[in-house]
Amino acid sequence: MHTLIPIMPTQRTSRTLQQQKQGFTIVELVVVIVVIAILAAITIVAYNGVTSRARASAAQLAAKQAYTKIQSTSTMNESGNFPGTLSSLDIRSGNGTSYQYLVNNSASPRTFCVTVTATDVSYFVSESQSVPKAGACDGHGANGAPTIRNIVRNPQFRSSGPADYSYSSAGAGRDSTSGYGGRVTTMPAGTVSLVSFKSTTTPTSSPLTIIASPNDDDGYTVSDGQRYTASIYMRSSCDLNSGFRLDVTGGGSTISSSPTEKASVNAWRRMSTTFTVPDGVTKISLRASFSGPQSCPSDAIYLATGAMITSGSTLYEFADGSYGGWAWIGDANASVSSGPPL
Repeated sequence: MHTLIPIMPTQRTSRTLQQQKQGFTIVELVVVIVVIAILAAITIVAYNGVTSRARASAAQLAAKQAYTKIQSTSTMNESGNFPGTLSSLDIRSGNGTSYQYLVNNSASPRTFCVTVTATDVSYFVSESQSVPKAGACDGHGANGAPTIRNIVRNPQFRSSGPADYSYSSAGAGRDSTSGYGGRVTTMPAGTVSLVSFKSTTTPTSSPLTIIASPNDDDGYTVSDGQRYTASIYMRSSCDLNSGFRLDVTGGGSTISSSPTEKASVNAWRRMSTTFTVPDGVTKISLRASFSGPQSCPSDAIYLATGAMITSGSTLYEFADGSYGGWAWIGDANASVSSGPPL
């Protein structure tokens, strides 16, 4: 008779059985996680591609429809003018689609441009661009970027008429020889005409001022109770121990002032101030003041240019209609301008 002798599991066999009972190893778990991550990434990319194409299609369709309505209205209009607003065509922003519109019926030929943005994808059409094109019209923000409006009509003082500036010193005038070419960190590019003082009168207790609008009545239109940010570039050829200041006036009084600051000789400094327009004030002006000379010669030059007034509390990099992506909303160097943040 045979006796059955139980075989006890070895130590290695015991560990193997124990591991099987415990489940996946760490390596196996890492592999699973990596595979899941790869599949998730592929799914997200595919989804984003589908939604991006859907937004692009929506923007193109809306732009084409706007083009058709605008051209049809112009054809039926005896004057041939394009509509002044899109709302007159019952075209309004909403449901994730926004419209921006520029029109100039005084130009020859007449012009218009519409930018349609579906969430963050923009396409535009114009009087000469019937097929929607990716991007935005000059003067509009693209792909969800905001549109900035500089309400100073002659911000680089390039134009001498209409006279959107004055100065407090007899014999002072525009200087077209102190242009500053090329974009640098402290001065806007393309400045070719500046207002300068060349006079025996030097700033003492009564500062020399360059006024970016001759008076408040002819100033820049604003909304009372709203926030704005104003700025201007200033430079002096002599050492001013007090320095530069920017004042915002309206309603016959000063609304806001920048801190008075000193700058090195012939160094540009950008002065700025943010303010809320008082109730009842609808027009404002800018005044760039130079004060406190130590020993300024009679031929000293005081310069100001690059004036800017924008809605809100953000100090944007200077721009006007002469910059790429920006447009004048009217005559060049004599009108409001707009475009994307630079």
